[in-house]
Formats: sequence, C-alpha cells, structure tokens
Amino acid sequence: LAERVPLGGQYRVYRFLGRPAQPVWSICLNFEPCLDPGTATVADENSQCAAQLDPEFGLRLRGEDLLHSAVVENQDSWWTRGAAKCSTHRRARAGFFDTWARYSVANALEFLAQGLSGRETLDIFVNGFSVELDSGLRVARGGTPQYFRYSLGPASCTVCNVVIRVGRDDDSPEHCNSGKFGVVIDQLFGIMVAGQDCLCTALCIGDEDGRQGIGY
Repeated sequence: LAERVPLGGQYRVYRFLGRPAQPVWSICLNFEPCLDPGTATVADENSQCAAQLDPEFGLRLRGEDLLHSAVVENQDSWWTRGAAKCSTHRRARAGFFDTWARYSVANALEFLAQGLSGRETLDIFVNGFSVELDSGLRVARGGTPQYFRYSLGPASCTVCNVVIRVGRDDDSPEHCNSGKFGVVIDQLFGIMVAGQDCLCTALCIGDEDGRQGIGY
C-alpha cells in the first residue's frame, strides 16, 4: 500500500485504501531508520522508540482495532507467537515499536499438538460449526509436536469461539500404539487466536453435531 512513509514527532492519522473486493489477511509494518535530509545522516538506531502508535486509536482495519495481535517478526517467529512469548510483543501491542524491525498483524489460529497413538484426527472449526478450517487432519505421534496455523480473513473478522473435534482414524497402520489415545496441546504455546491464548477456556462439549468424535 505504501513505502518509506515519513513519521513526524506528533500523532497524525495515516489512512491507506486497498481494493474493496480483496480480503486483507495480514498487515506488515516495516520500520527502518531514515536519512535526515538536512544532514544526510542516519537516525539513531539506539533511540528509545522507533515509532509509537496511539493505543486509544489503535491499528484499524475496516473499523476494527487489530493492535492487540501485533507481533515482532524474527527468524523464529512461529515459536515467539505462542503464549510463553507474549511478553516479547507486549510493548508493540501497547503501541510502542521499540526496534527497527518488521511487525505483523494477523487474525490466525495457532497451536502445537501431538497424538498419543498415531490414530488421532482433528476437525477444526471457528464460530461454532459454521466455518470449517480443516477436517480429518492426522496428528503425528512422536516427541516433537506439530505446528498448526490457520489464517482467517479478512483480518478484521470476529472469532467468537474455536471448536476442535478429536476423532479416530480406523485405517491407521496396525503398529500404532493401541494402549493410548488422545491429542496433547502444548501448554507453553497455548491455543492462540489473534495473539491471545485461549487454552485456559477449553472445555469438553461432547458430540454436539452428531458426528463421531469429541469436541472441545
């Protein structure tokens, strides 16, 4: 939408128009030190704050404030998106962009999971059973959890709840462990929705839609 937009020393409204029919999946803000046109020197990279957004106004897309889901991008950004690393993004979500770096805002469902037997499957929905994100998803068995991420668009859409239904794949290999069954969600990472951990609100809803499997 724009590049090399200069920032002043006072708050002002920045407004950028996209294509009305094109959904916006994410927003990226890339802050870089700029050259002072008077002295041709680079701004101090060690300054206290690269930029500051008004937290009361927020970062708005179609009238919805998305600043609460801002994350600092880095090479291991998928891991820093989890609940245990929320402190990394706390100041950015308060409007303080402290480093010359890239920040992103998106409405996504993210979690780490592993199966106990290798026969587990997942069906994933948002807003009840109205929006299906995935079905019949095999969850691998092993010591390293799988990373799952689903981007929701437009980024300003409202997610009221998430439903994860655990099912059983009867056609799985016979060597799978039959003594245990279930899916383990990584507690340190949590179940992240738009940057917020929702794992603490999980509850069992049973077989609400009449299909095989237990929903949470």
